[in-house]
Amino acid sequence: MMNKRKNIIALLFIVVFLTTNFVIFENLHLHRLANGHLFVHGHPYDKKQGGCSPLASHQHKAGELLFYFALMAVEGIVLLFLAGVFMALFISYLARHSDVFRLYDLSRLPLSRAPPAIA
Repeated sequence: MMNKRKNIIALLFIVVFLTTNFVIFENLHLHRLANGHLFVHGHPYDKKQGGCSPLASHQHKAGELLFYFALMAVEGIVLLFLAGVFMALFISYLARHSDVFRLYDLSRLPLSRAPPAIA
């Protein structure tokens, strides 16, 4: 029962995470701040409003920009963490199920000899 609950929670987390990623990256747009810097973030907005310009025509308050910045930063950290976990699991799988890491049998090496001298 507990294992089934964990699977449901994990599946729900994956669905929410993928949906959030889709919404953010599907609606990425730019804003030019007062100091001239460009701010990239994503949220649903009326795309017809801006015309062909890559700069969005709607405005945000400073608190909203900070929230979107934090959201994108957390999203990036979670993606990096998941990529690291995936790579660790993949390398672990390779180490157990393939000969990639077994090229040399270290137990047969003569450990009492020095390397040959360079002539």
